[in-house]
Amino acid sequence: MNEFITFLSENYLLILLLFFGFALTSQQDHIVGLFYGVKYLSPQEAVSYINSGAKVIDSRIESDFSKERLKGAIHFSSLKAANSELALKDNIILCCSSNDTGITQVKKLKELGYKNLFMITGGYQAWVDEGFPVIRRKK
Repeated sequence: MNEFITFLSENYLLILLLFFGFALTSQQDHIVGLFYGVKYLSPQEAVSYINSGAKVIDSRIESDFSKERLKGAIHFSSLKAANSELALKDNIILCCSSNDTGITQVKKLKELGYKNLFMITGGYQAWVDEGFPVIRRKK
């Protein structure tokens, strides 16, 4: 036990560095979001925003979008056609398959002038896992 205490006291900086490294890794999405000006929402929080009029843009591949999607979602490839439905001041929630692809889309939305950007933490799969409704294509 004394050896352990000695190790801790001699290596406290290393231990602190490891602790903060793990903490940052677990919050990676939120840190990246701050850098790009996007806030992450849990699926539950996203529902509140959607009920308050937020628009949903789905950045998954078109074949996945056509199979199933959130009600009212606009596919990212249709964004130019949907510009009449979206105002630059609207709250926009990005629904994606992974946060990496979402960040790419956030950059594009920022270039177009959109400011109030949000992403669903865990993307579309988190939405489905929480049991929230989706629209599925009839076979």
